[in-house]
Amino acid sequence: MKITNTQKGPRGLNAVSGPFLVEPGETVDVELSAAELKVAKGTNWFTIEEVEPPALKPADTAMSPADLLAKADGLHFQTFKAEARKILGDETPDTKEAIVMALQAKV
Repeated sequence: MKITNTQKGPRGLNAVSGPFLVEPGETVDVELSAAELKVAKGTNWFTIEEVEPPALKPADTAMSPADLLAKADGLHFQTFKAEARKILGDETPDTKEAIVMALQAKV
């Protein structure tokens, strides 16, 4: 998160990595624990910009057929087949060549 010291003197923070001194007007990018963030907000010494982490793609979400075909040569067969099953369902063929043809039909 980005934290700016709005005071006329330096102010300290207890970042996850250790104590941190923020000079007047300085903006730092540090990670604070939930408890320390609450304290920092309560002092009114800082403006705090909390940056949301990027949303993670759920593990069970299927990639597109085109994406899977592009990665086909780099994946272990069982991984490739598992990913194909997310797209093709129970009708997923048993061989790589047949799976590739079935995926190509969906592109």
